[in-house]
Amino acid sequence: MDKKIKSKRQAGNDFQDWIEKFIKKQFPLAEIHNQKTVAHLIKIRDKKTGQLKDVWVSQRNDILGCVDLIVIIPHKKPCFIQATLDTGVAKRVKELAKVPWDFNYCDVQLWQKKRPGEIHIKFFDGEKLVDSAKIIRGKHYILEHSCEPI
Repeated sequence: MDKKIKSKRQAGNDFQDWIEKFIKKQFPLAEIHNQKTVAHLIKIRDKKTGQLKDVWVSQRNDILGCVDLIVIIPHKKPCFIQATLDTGVAKRVKELAKVPWDFNYCDVQLWQKKRPGEIHIKFFDGEKLVDSAKIIRGKHYILEHSCEPI
C-alpha cells in the first residue's frame, strides 16, 4: 500500500489538530481557536506555452503574524501557541519578539515536534524560548526547573 506524502502545509495543519485534541483531552472546557494555513488557486498564463495553468498561492494566516492557536481555559491565562515542525526556531523567536506581549495576562508557547512521538513545549519570555515540558508518546513530562504549561 502506497503512503501519500503530505505537503508541509498538510503536516503542519495535522500537528495543529493534534495539539488541539491533546489540550481538549486534558481540559475539556478549553476553548481553542485553531488558525489553519490556507492557499488560493489562481490561474496564470504560462510564459512558454501561453496556456492558462492553475497555481496555488500560499496565504499567511498566522494570528498576529506568529501564532497558530489561541487557548482559553477557565481560571487560567489565555495561551498563544506557535506550532512548528521545523528544527530551527530562530525565525519563530524573531516573529514572536515583534509582538508586545504582556506576560502578566497571557502565556506564549512554542510546541515543536522533534521526531515521531516526541514534542517539546517551550515558553517565550519576551526574548528567548525556555524549555518547559515534553510530551513523549502521549505522556506529559514537566521539566523540573519550569512552570507548568497548559
